[in-house]
Amino acid sequence: SKNLSSLPDIQKLKQLCKSISALELIMEQEWEIRYYSYNPSWDVDEEVFEMNVPNMKTKEEALSYLADKLISKGIVKESYKQAIIDREHVFPTGLQFEAYGIAIPHTDVEHVNKEQMALMTLKEAVSFYQMGTNDVEVPVRVIFMLALKEAHSQLTMLQQLMEVLQDKDIMERILSMDENTPNSEIKEVLALKNIK
Repeated sequence: SKNLSSLPDIQKLKQLCKSISALELIMEQEWEIRYYSYNPSWDVDEEVFEMNVPNMKTKEEALSYLADKLISKGIVKESYKQAIIDREHVFPTGLQFEAYGIAIPHTDVEHVNKEQMALMTLKEAVSFYQMGTNDVEVPVRVIFMLALKEAHSQLTMLQQLMEVLQDKDIMERILSMDENTPNSEIKEVLALKNIK
């Protein structure tokens, strides 16, 4: 279809597919005869962890890539991607620590469906501007993208995040993870500083 606007909303389509496969599971007990497959772990693991991602050349590419992951899971609205890129241009979020550069992009609550923090590490650093400047570059390999539903939750999340960022051991573990690292291990590391 050339008219993408005629396609159903991603979340509604996912829910419909899950409903059909759940119905078929009830109606047809024999696996081989079923047309749809039902996965009982659907929606259990909604975290967005993208580790050691290669071939990112600019901050815009990295932000788009991670925002698309959040959009595909229905965590944020389609408008989130452009809003986060626009906000990064006006209010940079790069931070330089002793051994690593990180960024904490976020945007307004109206672009968010569900509260979430996405984590991405990059194989090669991309340049972000230092928070509070528009001319000091920070080579960033770790991006914590925030999707917050309420403005006041930003402070709590940032406080927890700062504890992670200032802990060299945790950051070294995060930077050593790759695409084969299970989500459970990443969650375990973040939980050390009460990030769930």
